[in-house]
Amino acid sequence: MDDPNATYLADTYRFNWPELGVELCMERLAQARDGGVTTELRISTSRPPTPGLLARNAMNLLADQTRKTMSRSLEDRIPDVDWYGLLLKASDLALTRWREGNPLIKLLDTPPREGSKWFLRPYVETGLPTVFFTYGGSGKSLLAAGMAVSIITGRDIVGAEPLDCGPVIYLDWEADEYSHSERVRAICAGAGIDPEDVKPHLHYRREYASLASSAAPLRKRVVETGAKAIIIDSVSAARGSETKDEAATVEMFSCLRSMNITPILLDHLPKDPKADKTSPIGTVLTTNRARNLWRVDKAQYEDGGDDLDLCLVHTKTNNGRYQPKRGLAISFENGDDDQLLVVRFRPQHLLDMPSFRSRAPMWQQIAGILRANRGTPLSVSEILNCLEVEAADEPDGLLAKKASPPSDAKVRATLNFYRKVFVAVSGNRGEQKQWGLLETTVRA
Repeated sequence: MDDPNATYLADTYRFNWPELGVELCMERLAQARDGGVTTELRISTSRPPTPGLLARNAMNLLADQTRKTMSRSLEDRIPDVDWYGLLLKASDLALTRWREGNPLIKLLDTPPREGSKWFLRPYVETGLPTVFFTYGGSGKSLLAAGMAVSIITGRDIVGAEPLDCGPVIYLDWEADEYSHSERVRAICAGAGIDPEDVKPHLHYRREYASLASSAAPLRKRVVETGAKAIIIDSVSAARGSETKDEAATVEMFSCLRSMNITPILLDHLPKDPKADKTSPIGTVLTTNRARNLWRVDKAQYEDGGDDLDLCLVHTKTNNGRYQPKRGLAISFENGDDDQLLVVRFRPQHLLDMPSFRSRAPMWQQIAGILRANRGTPLSVSEILNCLEVEAADEPDGLLAKKASPPSDAKVRATLNFYRKVFVAVSGNRGEQKQWGLLETTVRA
């Protein structure tokens, strides 16, 4: 009996004999109390004249009598196949794999990575979980939908470069297919993309139970669709338990890891004003298991409007440097009955976003002030006054918290540290030292 072509996916194993036109699929493998391993066995054939399902039974892989009984039944359907030998070979391979797990490898036999580590640069790494978290109603689902369209089409939709393109699975615990379909069509309209080009590759499912409870069929869907990414909206619901449940969180991330796919997860910020705002709500294990965390800060007038400003802050990384804060402006066009017709994403420098100007790095804020002053040097006190005015001029009614104005000492330290950007200009005796931009100021 020749060995089959074998595919192992966590608790789903497939064994295919192309020369015989036979496939055995074992799903929901589990350890039995008697020491054996149970499975749901599905046997199918591609042989004419009646290809399709041959048998579907529960089976203990150590139960030889069950194998003999199934073999006799299958011989009635296709008599020229050694069904007992096939079942015995598949059972042996499955038991060995189940008990030994993935084989050990020589780590340094692994060749260097070809190409970039990024899946969606600079936000998401290939095959590793990335969590975007914010308060409810802050645009994270819209952002995720934009990422899905970008991954499918290979287009930069949300200010991120897709480096690996393909189908996407969207699992939704919070809204419905109508809401997400409307968003995706509006995003396509804003980017000039035909929705029909996205339609075959975006797979949606409305969820109710925990992610772990449907892990086996989901792994099958990943293989069937060829999906490159899976979006979880959101972690709190997908966990299937309270937010501080560590066991449920570990199980959820383990399920995602078993799918051999790039996970993009959406989560929430704690509402407690004293809580840590660099991590999502609930157990610290969400932070520990994610390889990248991005907090999404929102700024929008509470009385409505057609624009939404986001500031994305990289609060955790495991495999490299922290990325700079990134601004993203989103504009909307609505139709009758407030139907969403067009959504456009525009990457923006934080200095060009009044709501988040004070969130830009200090040296960039100071450089912007000096540049706006057309090269005329300013003293530290004048620079500080401009920074305080800009902070005070942030529009009221924003949902994002305003940044605190800087101190005199911080401004001086920034000017002295960035000597390749700023230059000190000597003033008259008794006057404060003034500062200008090196690119526009001639040293006195």
